[in-house]
Amino acid sequence: MKKTIALILFCCFVAFGVQAQVKVAYTNVELIMTVMPEVKEVNKQLAEYEKQLEQKLKVKTDYYQQKAEEYYAKKQAGIAPEVEKPMVDELAKLEQEIRKAAEESDQKVMQKQMQLLSPVQTRLQNAITEVTQERGYNYTINQVIGEGVPTILYGHPDHDITEAIMEKLGIKMPEGDKETPKE
Repeated sequence: MKKTIALILFCCFVAFGVQAQVKVAYTNVELIMTVMPEVKEVNKQLAEYEKQLEQKLKVKTDYYQQKAEEYYAKKQAGIAPEVEKPMVDELAKLEQEIRKAAEESDQKVMQKQMQLLSPVQTRLQNAITEVTQERGYNYTINQVIGEGVPTILYGHPDHDITEAIMEKLGIKMPEGDKETPKE
């Protein structure tokens, strides 16, 4: 019985001792990403790519608009049912093609964004890992998730490694407070 109690107490002390050694840091990845020059370049490239895709889509919508105007002009002038049906079918087909092209365009933009951001995210992750290890932390968690929604309600400022990560990346903290900039 005494051995069992001693074993339980020993396990509790070991567990408490291990638990006391865990160090957790936090950072604001969103803030860092907004000031990284590479992200600004990615956003510029994405805007250009999106503009190209929009121009291609505009050609299709302009063609659709032209066909729709032809159809409505003929309909007002009085159109035979055997002529109207193929025109309506063509308009419906064009509408589907435009919707499909718009969806594909959105997917292409997302894929391009992931492709362009991948090396930036890798560079950021490497900096986070290096600072975390250099400072003896076991974990680093993100302070906020998309749109500035906090995941940490309170964290001691000594455990905020955002500035150290930015320094490792060779960028400076924006003036003012360390909150995520609103666009």
